[in-house]
Amino acid sequence: MLVTVILVAPISEELLFRHVLPGLPAEPAPKIGQGIWVRMILSALLFMLVHSQYQQTSTLLLMLWVAIVCTAARWKTGGLALPVGLHGFASVLALGFQLLR
Repeated sequence: MLVTVILVAPISEELLFRHVLPGLPAEPAPKIGQGIWVRMILSALLFMLVHSQYQQTSTLLLMLWVAIVCTAARWKTGGLALPVGLHGFASVLALGFQLLR
């Protein structure tokens, strides 16, 4: 389960939500235009909605924040390594907080 939560989900979700859906080119900080902001925002919102198993508004807003940070990291670096790492780190934090409850 840990491998899925920390590696498989971040890799597959970041590939889909930060690369495929927004259609960002594989270059650092590409010019923003042609509706790319809209695609990035819609991708972040879709990421939040996919995680709707979390029913608390605060958790959903946290999912949106993670999506925005990962999208910004993807745009800034042009790659997926940083967004995958950030997503995995967020998952580790979430698991840690679950254990503390």
